Amino acid sequence: MPVSDWFKRHILPDFWNKPSDESRHNKRILVVDGEAHIRRLAEVNLRRQGYQVESADSGDDVLDALITESYDLVIVGSSLPDTSFAEMMSTLKADPDTEDIPLVCLLSGREEFNTYQLWRSGMDCFLTKPFNPMELIAFTRRVFKTMEEGADPVWRDHF
Repeated sequence: MPVSDWFKRHILPDFWNKPSDESRHNKRILVVDGEAHIRRLAEVNLRRQGYQVESADSGDDVLDALITESYDLVIVGSSLPDTSFAEMMSTLKADPDTEDIPLVCLLSGREEFNTYQLWRSGMDCFLTKPFNPMELIAFTRRVFKTMEEGADPVWRDHF
């Protein structure tokens, strides 16, 4: 099945079947990226969907935010100024307080990433920059739906 067909069958239905406003208002999302326009794009579009969104521009800010606040989802961009992307993911998944927080990764198309290694290190899904905001919303809803159903994402069973 071509990727576009898979996307239409599995991801887009979640985009059009909006969750209730009440369930979205309870979800807190942290968006982290070194590029201000990427953070803003994600922040604005997720807020329009009713999610509570905060942002950070460095790895140190993320760790500080996760110590003081709790989040339901972390969206991490690959362009962090003070830490490597892989290092950030490893740190989040190694800490018992943050290991169960789903990670959506925003990967730069200019860089080489081994997606298999990223999945093994705890990534739940990824988008390539520049991304379509509709895709980000659909992936966010899919992650929350999977969490609500109490199931681990399918791919975690294979790694």
